[in-house]
Amino acid sequence: MEFNIITLPVGQMQSNCYLLIAENRDCLIVDPGDDGDYLERIIADHRAKPLTILATHGHFDHIMAVTELKLAYNIPFLINQKDEFLVKNMRQSAGHFLGIQTDPPPDADNFLQENEIIALGGHKIRVIGTPGHTPGSVCLYLEKEKCLISGDTLFAYYTFTGTNSGMMMGMPPTNKSVSVNGVDIVVFKDGKAVEHWEVSDNLGMMKQLGMMPGM
Repeated sequence: MEFNIITLPVGQMQSNCYLLIAENRDCLIVDPGDDGDYLERIIADHRAKPLTILATHGHFDHIMAVTELKLAYNIPFLINQKDEFLVKNMRQSAGHFLGIQTDPPPDADNFLQENEIIALGGHKIRVIGTPGHTPGSVCLYLEKEKCLISGDTLFAYYTFTGTNSGMMMGMPPTNKSVSVNGVDIVVFKDGKAVEHWEVSDNLGMMKQLGMMPGM
């Protein structure tokens, strides 16, 4: 079995959940936003062995299935501590935006740290802090695969900058690949990634995209 990254849109918001499955079938669950039963079926279909649940940030549509999966597999949940307040507000946020009742918010078992390395089989996943969308947003960089899971650091058409202005800017519809802090963020369009810009921070990214005032 080869290393596998499975992308699963879940819930009313259709937020992406990722299953990272190593050759030995060890598995990390990233951003399980809803549909826990569905995720459990996919995990069983791949005979995967979940080890940990990771969240790129604390918004409710990325964590609503965490409690169910923690109980199902008896595994820990990790998130950046700066987003813990969002996790605690999960029920209220889901009720406000979607009008639904959810499981109780999960407790974090540990907190993701900047440049922390998470091992999965023979693979290394580096945690990169990308605050802006939320105070504790992170990206997960798979070093061997040269792939980065960006959470909501970049949307398909919008991104939130990490600058103090906190403005929202439009992304070009081509969904181009962008680099933040020297690491490629790949936004796929029909399964393909196109063009890389070499920028070192979010301000540089704005300039490259032509989204700065007067550009």
